[in-house]
Amino acid sequence: MSQPSPAADVWEELRYQVELRVEEASPGGPGVTALYYGLPATSADSVLLCRRLGLQIDEAAELMGLEPPAIEAGLGVADRALPRLAVGRRRRRNP
Repeated sequence: MSQPSPAADVWEELRYQVELRVEEASPGGPGVTALYYGLPATSADSVLLCRRLGLQIDEAAELMGLEPPAIEAGLGVADRALPRLAVGRRRRRNP
């Protein structure tokens, strides 16, 4: 059985607060607004944490209470849905 994640609970509250304010003018500008209007919440959160704030996938997953593959999938959805967000993404190493 999985233990509840306090970090995930906090992240859920932060997400809720962002959604309440996303329509207001924000220092993040239209880029952040586009994330939350154009993507599922997990994808938007993943882009914000990994690409905008520079967290590693493992760090973002821990914060959000998810497994790393969920973050990778969220980033993949973002790449397909909003290709312009791919700028600045970390390139994967070839095996």
